Amino acid sequence: MRKLSPAVTAQLDHAIKDVLKTTKTPGVTVGLWAPGKGSYVRAFGTADEATNAPMSPRFNMRVGSVTKTFTVTALLRLVDQKKVGLDDPVSKYVRGVPEGDRITLRHLAQMRSGLFNFTEDPDFGRPSWPIRTGPSPPPNYCPTPSGIRSPSSPAARSSAATPTAIGWREAGTWCW
Repeated sequence: MRKLSPAVTAQLDHAIKDVLKTTKTPGVTVGLWAPGKGSYVRAFGTADEATNAPMSPRFNMRVGSVTKTFTVTALLRLVDQKKVGLDDPVSKYVRGVPEGDRITLRHLAQMRSGLFNFTEDPDFGRPSWPIRTGPSPPPNYCPTPSGIRSPSSPAARSSAATPTAIGWREAGTWCW
């Protein structure tokens, strides 16, 4: 992909450096992809203040819960465009989700679907689970958990993981 223009790149560099200074943030990696216009991927500052090791765009970073905001924002845009409804059942879009005919997009957006949160599985995060990047989850990343919750009332349940991804199916278990 081509790069953004030098003028836009200079503006971004300046703005990012100002924010780092103002917020006293030691380092950041920024990626911006504008379809038809180009891309911008840069690292600023230090990754380790003790060693002064520089940041790098090649580092793998944990995004954490920020994806919930992006996912729900995209969902709400689809609602505004009348392409989906918040009260549509998940089963309308994805087959095989446990209780998918009773769990709505609203439940997912409110993190109240009752679907099993794979991060609560006792085996989650064990060193035997390799960290990989790529388009699909690593093998055995979502083993069949010992206690999949089958919500009698999705609205009464809470699961902070539900809107973070569309989900994938591994060994018969839905992971979100």
